[in-house]
Amino acid sequence: MLVLEAKLVGKNWQYERLDEAIRTGQFVRNKCLAYW
Repeated sequence: MLVLEAKLVGKNWQYERLDEAIRTGQFVRNKCLAYW
C-alpha cells in the first residue's frame, strides 16, 4: 500500500478536490479488487 505524506499549503477548495480524488481512487480500487 502506497502512503504519501506531504506538507500542503492550499485553499479549502483544493483540499476538497484532493479528498474527492482520493475517495474516487479508493472506490475504484475497491471495485477492481472485488471483481478480481
